[in-house]
Amino acid sequence: MKTSLTLFLLVIFAWPVLAKEGEMSDCSNSKCHQKNLDAYKKMANKHSPFEKMACDSCHSKEHKKLVEAPEKLCYQCHDNYSKNNFVHGPVSTASCTTCHNPHASPNQNMLVKPKGEICAECHDLKPGAHTHKPVTDKNCTGCHSPHGSGFKGLLLKDPSEICSSCHPIKTQEYSHGPYGTGACLGCHAPHSSAENHLLTAPDKELCMSCHEDFAEKMKESTVHTAINKLGCSGCHNPHTSAFRFQLRQDTKALCLGCHDKIQKAVQEAKFKHDPVLQGQACRGCHDPHSSTLNSLLLKPESDLCLSCHNKPLKSSENNKPIADVAASLKDAKEKHGPIRESLCAPCHNAHGSEYFRLLRKPYPEAFYAPFEEKLYGLCFSCHNSQVVLSATTTQLTNFRNGDQNLHYIHVHQKKGRTCRSCHEVHASHLPKHIRYSVPFGKANWNLPLKFVKTETGGGCLPGCHRKYDYDRKTFINNRGSK
Repeated sequence: MKTSLTLFLLVIFAWPVLAKEGEMSDCSNSKCHQKNLDAYKKMANKHSPFEKMACDSCHSKEHKKLVEAPEKLCYQCHDNYSKNNFVHGPVSTASCTTCHNPHASPNQNMLVKPKGEICAECHDLKPGAHTHKPVTDKNCTGCHSPHGSGFKGLLLKDPSEICSSCHPIKTQEYSHGPYGTGACLGCHAPHSSAENHLLTAPDKELCMSCHEDFAEKMKESTVHTAINKLGCSGCHNPHTSAFRFQLRQDTKALCLGCHDKIQKAVQEAKFKHDPVLQGQACRGCHDPHSSTLNSLLLKPESDLCLSCHNKPLKSSENNKPIADVAASLKDAKEKHGPIRESLCAPCHNAHGSEYFRLLRKPYPEAFYAPFEEKLYGLCFSCHNSQVVLSATTTQLTNFRNGDQNLHYIHVHQKKGRTCRSCHEVHASHLPKHIRYSVPFGKANWNLPLKFVKTETGGGCLPGCHRKYDYDRKTFINNRGSK
């Protein structure tokens, strides 16, 4: 009797509890949810309350109602991402189930679709001609927080830190401003681009968007071919470099890497031009971007040359003096043809030459030299060689005594006089570039010529012989016989 009473009381007082437990398990036993439950149970990832079948953790007894409003319910267990500076749209509206299945999912993090695919539901992730690898791999969360972040674009970290986690920053002596400050997105698109290296615009156009001064220079008549063919990054490293202006190599090596003919001339030249090898190298004479002048020169040809040759110099090869050319041109009445046209290159190769004084063609290096026509290739490229090949003439030259060609007389000797024995090569105050004096001997003593011109001839009285006269109309016998 006593035992029966005890069992009766236990059933009476325990019934509410048993009834409540029955309600919690009703979902799992209910035919209403059986189809979904069977599917969910087979999925790899299950929400903890669902796995424990604690349906009332989220759902109220009233069918289809939640125990709390959505914006509060999820945050009872999960971090409240809505407090971040930048919040993902679904998070800001408490629409967690836009991305997550609240019960179970075959996808990681209970996502309703595989990672990457779910992002593409809202975000246009169409690949471009060039696509960032994380986008190709559909690894959006490699860079972005799907919920909220302290950084714009829902980035996981500062943009520079995100980029450098895959692309290590190696800073050298000279760095591009955006690279040095970690502003990668100033030049690169983070997802995809029509341009190489995910650039936000074509190479040259992108650079000119900041370097506006160069945009103006690109309107000049002569633009460096490399810029049009290779863009700015053909010569400049857009990130960092050991060389000034972020050049990919030192100036000389960089320029000669493309200009192979000039490289050969510079390397093989017997006589080298110091500015090509020293200091700014090519940039000493050429603008590397554009110019209003041919060959990208910084100044008109003669002005450029005279910016150095405006004082006495010495050759770095043999220490011989190089004249102050600017001084010889000052106030000169007679100038050599190329000089009159402000040109130096017709006679000189500015990069290097096998001939002394960087001459383009042969010319006797010695002041006195036996005559050979091939030794005067420079002069005869403009002047008629017959001037010195014909012993007599009445037309080839006015420098004649009767019909005796005095050019021929001067040149055709064992101790032949070269052209510069009588003529200045650049300019003179006397007609036909006649010199006032010539350097003589190792001491370079100035030997005066004392040339005097007459209406039909002239004469000279140098320190090496007595006065000789000539007349084109009437032969003058200076030595007692013709």
